[in-house]
Amino acid sequence: MEIIEDKIFILSLMVIISIFITKLTKNYGIPTLLLFIALGMLAGSDGPGGLEFSNASLAQAIGTVTLVFILFSGGLDTSFSSVRRGIKSSVSLATFGVILTAALAGGFLYFLQGFLYFMRSL
Repeated sequence: MEIIEDKIFILSLMVIISIFITKLTKNYGIPTLLLFIALGMLAGSDGPGGLEFSNASLAQAIGTVTLVFILFSGGLDTSFSSVRRGIKSSVSLATFGVILTAALAGGFLYFLQGFLYFMRSL
């Protein structure tokens, strides 16, 4: 049975490796997400790291907190000039996307309702 100090050591080692991975990807243009996924696979129960993790609620909580940090960091690192360049296309895409999705979903449900009514009448 592993003691908590070993798990904390492995976790801190993973954080340090993540920092170096981030620096490496900025210099060579490698997608950071791919390297983080590879690091997680190596540290997992099937990899050489051998970390057992089966707590789904803790995984969801960690994922939510990291998503907050990712979105916060993205918002702070984005310049207003780059937002201004894409605002028209993003607003129009979002508007037409919502309209198209609503129309397709409504049409499908209308068809499904008619089909179910027909099947009940048999």
